[in-house]
Amino acid sequence: EWSLCECVCSVAEKRVFIKQRRLPDDLQNLAERIGLASRLYLKSNSRSETLLPDELAPDVMKEAKINLYALNAQFVAIQLTLQDFEIFSSIEATEYVDNLFKLESRYRWPKLQIFEEQFNKEMWWVVTEICLERAVSKRAKTIKKFIKIARHCRDLRNFNSMFAIISGLEKPAVRRLTHTWERIPGSVRAFT
Repeated sequence: EWSLCECVCSVAEKRVFIKQRRLPDDLQNLAERIGLASRLYLKSNSRSETLLPDELAPDVMKEAKINLYALNAQFVAIQLTLQDFEIFSSIEATEYVDNLFKLESRYRWPKLQIFEEQFNKEMWWVVTEICLERAVSKRAKTIKKFIKIARHCRDLRNFNSMFAIISGLEKPAVRRLTHTWERIPGSVRAFT
């Protein structure tokens, strides 16, 4: 008999540690659950070997350090679209009416609020990624990347994420970075 196991790498006091545990048999949504510094393995229940040797842990941690530049803009746009669609498709039609007219109903508009929170999360993600960069050249590169992602969102007809990204780029914390914006070509800037 076999079981699914998860190995998670973490850092404490400048040392990499590996935690290994068996996952429940009825576990679902593995893709949503697994972390960047994790690996899944099928393990024979009759054996007790270590699934992830200590010498591989630094490599796993290195792979976990993904930044925005390493990601394909179209792939990010597709992932944003899938997330948005999952929330959007769960919104009941009555939620729009109740919210629009501020009607008091016992159901209120919980899914619509989740969709709004998703927009805000995406918008503040843009602001945070840009403002965390200290170097002007890297900030400009980050802005260009977000504009590319927004264009792909538009092509996918994901206007929610597109406007979230544009709203993030228009926030005063980002807009005031004049030296950074000077490095963005006019043709790219025209999208915002």
